[in-house]
Amino acid sequence: DETILLGTRLMNIYPNPFTTQTTIEVKPSSAPSLLTVFSGNGKMVKQLLNAHKSETNQLVTWKAEGLPAGHYYIRCQQGSAQQVLPITKIN
Repeated sequence: DETILLGTRLMNIYPNPFTTQTTIEVKPSSAPSLLTVFSGNGKMVKQLLNAHKSETNQLVTWKAEGLPAGHYYIRCQQGSAQQVLPITKIN
């Protein structure tokens, strides 16, 4: 069983805000990692990652060309742990 302390970051996002693409760095985990983008109103936009355990950081690029500027949320799930971070797309 993997223990994750409250406040532990599962991912980092840069740059934020962004124009056409951004990078999400997902921390290593012995549990499967699921990375999903949601619109500001909660609709799923895209699943970026669905991977088995990883012993190293994973870098995922989200190319958001064609999507309107606005607020989005990226959710990272690793086993029973979850983190949601806001992200802003600008023109």
